Amino acid sequence: AYLRTLIAKPNSLHPPRLAGWTSYAIRTFPTAASPSRIPEAGDQVGTGRYLARIAGCASCHTPRTWLGFRDIAKLYAGGTLFEVPGVGRAIAKNLTPSLIGGLGGKSKQWFLAKFAGFRGPRGIQADSTRPRGWATVMPWVEYGGMSDEEIGAIYEYLKTRPPVDRATE
Repeated sequence: AYLRTLIAKPNSLHPPRLAGWTSYAIRTFPTAASPSRIPEAGDQVGTGRYLARIAGCASCHTPRTWLGFRDIAKLYAGGTLFEVPGVGRAIAKNLTPSLIGGLGGKSKQWFLAKFAGFRGPRGIQADSTRPRGWATVMPWVEYGGMSDEEIGAIYEYLKTRPPVDRATE
């Protein structure tokens, strides 16, 4: 009863601010899915964007921030380090059109050939020129099953990305 006798005072409420690990934890909660639209027939760059997204290329070929999130400013710039037990280290390559460590000086035919060696009944790498101790976590056999048109579309999309000068050798 007493509260009803008080006169209300206008005030402005500020949105709550979360501090420390609470803020970080909330940013790691799952978000609503944002499915990609299937591109129009004949849209090679759109098809490449779509295929790169559903193939998860950015998951390995994009460096992480110190909090573990993908560094979107360096999308497809490579550099992610993988330890392959018993073999060595593998580093995700730079897929941007940069001339420094990227696809800038590489042709579409070169890109297609990287995948073509993994086609066939057993998906065996036909190129025996790889260096000793060569390690990979790239699912070459699975991606080698894509057609030249699909891999070529991914290449065309990657060439439209901003170059990020980052050597990953």
